[in-house]
Amino acid sequence: MKVIKFQGGPKVVSQPAPVALPPISNHDLTPSPDVPLAILKRKMMASNDIMETKGLLMEIDIHLKIRQILAENMFQIVHTVTGDKVKAQDIVSSRTPLTQHQCYKTALYHYRDHCFNWHKTQYEYALRHLYALVNLCERGYSAQSIQKAMDFVCLPSF
Repeated sequence: MKVIKFQGGPKVVSQPAPVALPPISNHDLTPSPDVPLAILKRKMMASNDIMETKGLLMEIDIHLKIRQILAENMFQIVHTVTGDKVKAQDIVSSRTPLTQHQCYKTALYHYRDHCFNWHKTQYEYALRHLYALVNLCERGYSAQSIQKAMDFVCLPSF
């Protein structure tokens, strides 16, 4: 059997119906990296149990502390690479387009393997700081110097 028997001939040409989506009126949207925190906050607001609320507050606190640790850690890496707090602040507060792919890829995997593996739920927010590695590579710092800084900052010294 020919396909035309099932789909119809050339005379049966139908235009798909236009779909008009209404404009977004609810601007109470949550960025995807903030969803786990928003869920915890909503659970806490809906709870009437004081023990459950305390537990949720502890989870929120841990979540926020991890975010702070991730930001401080990346700043320390950048500061170690640059040797200058002003340059480090500039690097962590700007966004540069990526052209140095090999440097970035090397630094990225080293960060994942030796600092914070963003595949683990508690460290997903580390993805929000990877642009600093792009900035380091784009400003001419070598992947080796970035890796050394990560080893110094991330690995515990014994």
